Amino acid sequence: TVPDQYTTIQEGINAASTSDTVLVSDGIYSGIGNVNLTWDGGYKHLTVISENGPENCIIDCSGENRGFYFSSGEDTTSIIEGFTIRKGKVDEYEGVISDDYGYGGAAYIGDTSFPKFVTCRFEDNDAYKKGDAVSIRNGGNAIFENCYFYNNEWNTGNKQGGAVNIQNSNAIFRGTTFDNNGNDSEYDGGALYIYSDDQDNDSRVDIIDCDFLSNGSNGGSSYGGAIYLGRTELHIHDSYFYDNKANIEGGAIYIESNTYDNIYIQNSIFDYNGREADRGGAITKREYGDTLFVNQSTFIRNGWSTSEGGAIYLYRTKAVINNSEITLNHINNCGNCGHAGIYVYGNWDDNYFEMNYSTVAHNYHNSSYATGTSIWLGHSNLNAVINNSIVSYTFSEGADSYNLELNNTYTDAHNN
Repeated sequence: TVPDQYTTIQEGINAASTSDTVLVSDGIYSGIGNVNLTWDGGYKHLTVISENGPENCIIDCSGENRGFYFSSGEDTTSIIEGFTIRKGKVDEYEGVISDDYGYGGAAYIGDTSFPKFVTCRFEDNDAYKKGDAVSIRNGGNAIFENCYFYNNEWNTGNKQGGAVNIQNSNAIFRGTTFDNNGNDSEYDGGALYIYSDDQDNDSRVDIIDCDFLSNGSNGGSSYGGAIYLGRTELHIHDSYFYDNKANIEGGAIYIESNTYDNIYIQNSIFDYNGREADRGGAITKREYGDTLFVNQSTFIRNGWSTSEGGAIYLYRTKAVINNSEITLNHINNCGNCGHAGIYVYGNWDDNYFEMNYSTVAHNYHNSSYATGTSIWLGHSNLNAVINNSIVSYTFSEGADSYNLELNNTYTDAHNN
C-alpha cells in the first residue's frame, strides 16, 4: 500500500512481485517516484489501483513529466485503474529516448506494450508533437475502459491528437468520453489522431460506446474535430459525436486520401458538428481508398456555414449507407448548389456510392429547401445505387440512368 508501506508509487511498483496489486491511497502524488511510472512488463504483470477512484487519487505531473511510460512488452495484465493524471507535459526534446521525444504528455505506450487503463481521467496534459494526453506508437497497443479525457491540448508544436495519438498501432476505447480536447487553433484530430505510415499494415482502432463532445477548433486550418484518420482500419459502434469542430473538413471525422482500410460506423449519432467546416459537417472522406460503411446511424443538425456536404462529404471514393437518417443538416456558403445532406463526387474509376433503407430529408440550404439540398451526385463517371429510401430534393450533375440507379426510392425532386 502507498503511502502506508511505501513512500512513493514507484517504490510500491518496484517492491511488487508479478501478479501483485499496488494499492494507492487517496491523495495528490507528485515529484520523483510518483511520475514517469514504469515497470518491466516482461517480468512483472501488475495492477496499480487507487483506493477510492480518480476523484480522490491524483497523479500531478506539475507540467514537467509524464505519468506513465510503457515500452517493455507489458500486456493486458498490466492494469492502471482509478487515477486522475493531470498536467503531464513533454517538450520537443523531452522523453526517455529520442524516439519518444515530444509524444504523450500523460502516458507513452510503444514497442508492442499493451497496458489497460480503467476508470482513469486525463486532464490538462500537453505534448509538443502528438498525443497531448497519450501517444501509442510503433506497434504499441492499449485498452481504455470508462476513461475521461478532458481539456488536453498544446499551444505550439504539431497540434495532432488533442487527447490521443495512435501511430502504426492498435487501440480499443470502451465507454470513454472525450471532452473539450484540442481546442487551440489548427488542431487535426481534436480527440484522436490515428495514422499509419503505409497502407500495408494491420493497425486497427475500435471505439465502442464512447462520447466525443466539443473537441477540435474552428481556428486556423483544422481537419477532423473529433477524429483524424489515415491508413488504419476503424470500427465505431454505439457512439455519440456532438459539437465537434474543424474549420476546413470533417467536423467530427476526417478520413484522408489513400486510406486503403475499411471504416465501419454502426448505431451512432452525429449531432451539431462542423458548424464552421467548409466541407463535411460530420464526416469527410477524401479520394481513393477502401469503403466507408455507415449502418443504423443518425446525422442531425450538422454543418452551418458549410459549402459542401452538410452531413457527409465523399470525394472520389467508396461509401455504403444503410438504415440511416440524415435530416436537418445545413449549408450556407455555396451559391445555388445545395447538397446539405450528402455530397458525392464520382470522378474516379473505382468510385461507388450505395444507400439502402435510409432517409435523407429536411436538410437546408441557407434557410430553406433548395435544389440538391439532400444529395448531390456528381460526374459522368459516378457509380451510384439508391434502394428503398426516401430522399427529398436530389440533384445530380452528370449522373444519369447509365450510372445512377434508383430502386423503390421516393424523391420529391430529381434534376439531371
